Amino acid sequence: MEGIEEFEFVQLEEADVPSIPSLTATIVASGFLVKENDWIDPYRETFLHATKDRRDIFALKAETGVMLRAGKSLDGYVKNFLIGKGISEIIKRTALATVFSAIALPMTVYKSAAKALDNDFQQSTDRATKAGIILADVLEKGVQGNRPTILIGSSLGAVTVMTCLLELHKRDLSGLVYDAILISLPAAPTPAEWLKMRQVTSRRLVNAYSSNDWVLAIIARLHTLISTKLSFGVAGLQAVNVDAGADGTPVVENIDLSDILNGHLELAPKMTQVLERIGMEK
Repeated sequence: MEGIEEFEFVQLEEADVPSIPSLTATIVASGFLVKENDWIDPYRETFLHATKDRRDIFALKAETGVMLRAGKSLDGYVKNFLIGKGISEIIKRTALATVFSAIALPMTVYKSAAKALDNDFQQSTDRATKAGIILADVLEKGVQGNRPTILIGSSLGAVTVMTCLLELHKRDLSGLVYDAILISLPAAPTPAEWLKMRQVTSRRLVNAYSSNDWVLAIIARLHTLISTKLSFGVAGLQAVNVDAGADGTPVVENIDLSDILNGHLELAPKMTQVLERIGMEK
């Protein structure tokens, strides 16, 4: 856990409304931050009313300095290089599956991305992964009150949730997570890993993706060039197809956000629409 300097929970609650413990706790985790409060503000519109329905909502505040630095680097790269030079229009006219699976764009795109994003991306991914292990500790020790928990992670926050689920499986712990919602996950879990996540999730295991997230496509393609080649498609870009369980229940519930999200940095401003599509406002 070396390098983790910030990990805390902040409850979303309305002023002058007494907090009454509910039967479940909901934890939301964000990833790249463009604004300082992007780790909590995007969830307020959807979830503040839920406190009146006796739902406890907690925003995970983990390594926000690292996530803000990475988010601003990504934002600057998109605005100054991709959009500024008109490259984004080329990307949008190219099938994202092709962008990801083959060298369909000039290498200058990837070289510039590596120069602008490599260190920040690697560091923020490392911190998100470590935060997931700590989150598993939290759930195991019942810090949330020994009650089922709903986990919602977007972007690198989805990496945190994914890591938490895999760690719970490694510890042979089930029944602690009610729903696990992975939004725009910048990773490619294997079928075996999806099965492990399913085994520690009592109800819904959701992969919410956008095939139009051209920013994530560039990040994912960059990751294959600077590390090992991914054998499975990036979850945040496409539906995940894993054989159904013994009872015929699909392992993963796929939710298409392609008509909502056209870029990874749209997650924060469009989070209410995203959560409504997933059904988390209910």
